[in-house]
Amino acid sequence: MSLKVLVEGEILNVIAAYAPQVGCSKQKKDTFWTLLESQLQKFPSKETTILGGDLNGHIGKTNAAFKRVHGGHGFGTPNDEGKVIMSTAAAFDLAIVNSFFAKKTEHKITYKSGHTQSQIDYILVNREHIGRVKNCKVIPGECVITQHRLVVMDMLFRKTAKEKPLQTPELTKWWNLKGDKIVEFREHLKDIEVDFDSDVDSIWTQFSKSIMTAAHKTLGRTKGGKKAERETWWWTDEVQKAIQRKKIAFKTWQSTQTPEDKEEYRKAKKDAKRTIAVERAISQKSLYSQLNSKEGQKIIYKLAQQRCRSTKDPGTCKTIKGPNGDLLYKDRDTITAWHQYYQKLLNTNPTVVQLPKMEVNMGLINSICSSEVNNALQKMSNKKAIGPDGLSTTDPMFALSTIAEEYRAKNQPLYVAFLDMEKAFDRVPRDTIWWSLRKKNVPERYVNIIADMYKGAKSNIRTVVGETKSIAVSEGDHQGSVLSPFLFCLILDSLTEEAQNSAAWSFIYADDVAICTNSRDELQRALLSWKHQLQTGGLELSVAKTQFMSLNEPGPNDNSPISIDGQLVAMCDQYKYLGNMMHSSGNLECNIQHRIAAVWLKWREVTGVICDKRMPVKLKGLVYKTIIRPVLMYGSETWAVTQKNVHTIQVAEMKMLRWMCGVTRLDKIGNEYVRGSLGVRDIADKIQENPEDGPKLDGKL
Repeated sequence: MSLKVLVEGEILNVIAAYAPQVGCSKQKKDTFWTLLESQLQKFPSKETTILGGDLNGHIGKTNAAFKRVHGGHGFGTPNDEGKVIMSTAAAFDLAIVNSFFAKKTEHKITYKSGHTQSQIDYILVNREHIGRVKNCKVIPGECVITQHRLVVMDMLFRKTAKEKPLQTPELTKWWNLKGDKIVEFREHLKDIEVDFDSDVDSIWTQFSKSIMTAAHKTLGRTKGGKKAERETWWWTDEVQKAIQRKKIAFKTWQSTQTPEDKEEYRKAKKDAKRTIAVERAISQKSLYSQLNSKEGQKIIYKLAQQRCRSTKDPGTCKTIKGPNGDLLYKDRDTITAWHQYYQKLLNTNPTVVQLPKMEVNMGLINSICSSEVNNALQKMSNKKAIGPDGLSTTDPMFALSTIAEEYRAKNQPLYVAFLDMEKAFDRVPRDTIWWSLRKKNVPERYVNIIADMYKGAKSNIRTVVGETKSIAVSEGDHQGSVLSPFLFCLILDSLTEEAQNSAAWSFIYADDVAICTNSRDELQRALLSWKHQLQTGGLELSVAKTQFMSLNEPGPNDNSPISIDGQLVAMCDQYKYLGNMMHSSGNLECNIQHRIAAVWLKWREVTGVICDKRMPVKLKGLVYKTIIRPVLMYGSETWAVTQKNVHTIQVAEMKMLRWMCGVTRLDKIGNEYVRGSLGVRDIADKIQENPEDGPKLDGKL
């Protein structure tokens, strides 16, 4: 076993080895040493190698033939296995560290059984680094395994310079935009001067600069600078003064080193702790009382996010592998590697597409009026932009499950293929986007507006060690844009009109595509048609990731494999489509278990709030209804549940609700009382609700 470790900017290759025992066959021993040598050959010479383990050989007290790797302070008499150890060490210039330090016999022997004692466990390190090893010995009282003792080594490493702490940028305090600040902000906006005779980019630059200037004057900006990891929101002037007194007392004691000043420092430290505890308790009491108000309900979500972040383990890794397989640990090298990777990913050789020429719609379009903007703003919730109308994952899920139930009721075979495209959003040629818009008879003025949005597009990659330089993006849909899923659906619909006719049904939601047919032969022809028509637009179907499912038992003559251009398509019993786990038998059990597992993950993210005993109970219920329960009920509109399924969901829900209230079944408190305390309805009633605008199956999806 080998492990690559980064210590103070130095790369260590640590190997744990266990050689065959003396009584094993020569072939087994040769195989072990061959594998070990092949592993050692993989490590670059500039990296440090540390080999440790039970090598089952005696190197002897001294050995003149291997003076460079044998330090002359070994134990016992050498044997053939020990000579192999020294030969391998000499071949790779590894020093046997155990033999370089003069120790007592008890600090040399690594194996002891009765009157038998020997040295068979060793630590080897590069010969050039032996000067950095300050000690190596056996600890007699510690046994790693039976009869084997622990060998330890002390090695020095050069301390690297401390990295600069992360700097937080200065931010505009937009959260202060309420009450009288809104009126003041509007007054500043009246003075905006924009030259509308200039180009669009200049108009936008002037407009955005004027808005930001008005925001800075009205709302202010954060300080930025060093990122503070400590929780300081509850600090008051009393806390600041107490900490300042403690710091002054500490500096005084360090300069004088007198017992009196030391005692003064202890008193100041104790007073600071007391002051912090009192002020923190007062601030938290005020916070919890504020949560009962309408404004407090907005705070609780931020509080849940903060507490979730504070409980997570450090999950950032600054070390990555470079293009040549080298380990990159310096920030500059890491940022450069990410920049090169994404530059290659986002700007591959542009695909040349040969699509038929479309007629241009030069028709007039209505200008955007203020009422349209106001209506769009009123539809926004939580200060987030809404998506295109009519796009919902529930519709295709409901349609697919309805079709499957109809075919099962009639005992007819049905095959569903789930298509996967290679880096779909990143690989769409821009010419294909404009061609699809024109094919759908979109006015040319809209086409030009969208094309202008893509002109000169650049991206910055944010890494754990900083941001890369700007990367020009020459192809693909904009990532994160509200318009991108709609454009991608438009592209697929335009490219695959003929392919959609080859299948009984086609479901397209962004890059999640499912097609249904009545036989395997039809499905194979449909997949071939999809692959070839996607290629005409510069997209590639990933056959390796594409899977198909038989929703009913196939007929005796319908078991032939499905392949695309000679590559087999995998068959599956269950598949996750749009977050909904589908099973070939139509059983909901796997989907419900998947929902329960997902809701427990979401539960753990907000346990800092819902398991807090000081939190108002009704507020816990609000968090449950808005954050946790929607995850459990995702796609429930498409479920044909049984009593057993409902019972499984109820059991999972009641575990959460009782945990939130801090009660168990041993407390003999009824479920209705727990739900009433939290203000949560029975989930069985929620599942049976029929929303006014439920999913509908109308025509082609």
